[in-house]
Amino acid sequence: MTWDFEKQKLGIEYFKAAISIVSVATLALGVYQLSSANKSARDALDDKLATEWRDHLFNIYESSELRPFFYEVLKIDKSDINYNKAMALADVRLEIIDNIVNTYDEWPEHEIKTWKNTVSKAFSQSPLLCERYFKTKDNFDAIADELNPACLCRDSKEGSVQCAAP
Repeated sequence: MTWDFEKQKLGIEYFKAAISIVSVATLALGVYQLSSANKSARDALDDKLATEWRDHLFNIYESSELRPFFYEVLKIDKSDINYNKAMALADVRLEIIDNIVNTYDEWPEHEIKTWKNTVSKAFSQSPLLCERYFKTKDNFDAIADELNPACLCRDSKEGSVQCAAP
């Protein structure tokens, strides 16, 4: 009788060990799947933002008369026939930049650096973008927190701002 009891006890111990191994394997699989899902989500986010940026660039190039206002530090006069279209493109650009900046915490440092360079250049090359940002800055907290547009905009009227050296 003792022998049967010992066999049952040993069987229970084997069963508990098997359950533990299966539990650890299940947990490891869950961690792997979560990691894969997070990577897929980051990749999808990066693709989405890159596509939005490319589409926006295409819109600017499609309206080539507006390109100098975004890339050649050319100011636009309110009486210019293209003023409203340029402002609309500036609004779109600001929305995309805000989306990019809002997702910095999702990316590795080298990608953040690339986007920061791209966005900083966008501000420094476009008085129009700066003008539109300062008129609507309450809509874009992330831009102010991460980029300090008053430093990026060459002719900012936002007062004397102490800017760190690049």
